[in-house]
Amino acid sequence: MSVQPVADVDLAIDPNTHLNGSLPLVLTAVFALGLGAAFGEPAVAAAFLVGVMAVGAAIVDERTGRIPNRLALAALATVLAAIPVAAVQVEDLRSVASSVGLGILLSGAPVLFAIWLARPDLIGGGDWKLLAVLGASLGLISPIAAAVAAFVACLAQFVRLARSRHRTIPFAPSLAVGYAIALVMIPLLTPTTGDAL
Repeated sequence: MSVQPVADVDLAIDPNTHLNGSLPLVLTAVFALGLGAAFGEPAVAAAFLVGVMAVGAAIVDERTGRIPNRLALAALATVLAAIPVAAVQVEDLRSVASSVGLGILLSGAPVLFAIWLARPDLIGGGDWKLLAVLGASLGLISPIAAAVAAFVACLAQFVRLARSRHRTIPFAPSLAVGYAIALVMIPLLTPTTGDAL
């Protein structure tokens, strides 16, 4: 039995298609999370960074009609890094993970994913990925805010579609608007301990 040589494989990493193109974003996320942890608010630091990445995704999507995977992955890395830090603060990883999962569910990302599977011509793959990360990020703070973000994003998208001459338009700008409004509304959506009876 003879061994066949394996063809040479190009192991060069293309920064446009692999995670290392997101290295500056990931390092910024880790730095901001460290600052957030130092000041006691890692979930807020993560939410801010994810918001910055959502705006970046919106700009790129508006220009190209695509959401780069590296932005969605960098935002996901930010949320994943914030989960254990937030869990240490509340001393309960299960409740933090449940909140993140609930945020994803309430964002509607699973529904958007199902639509993408059935009709990829209606929605882009980057849209459901970005929505899932935005829902996870909001879930760290207030899962109900993820539902607000999705509602506002859909409303913004309908308004944009009504004003557009095109049948389809990028969704990331509406997602970024919904996320920003949901972040601003979190104090109204989340009762404080003093409000409890």
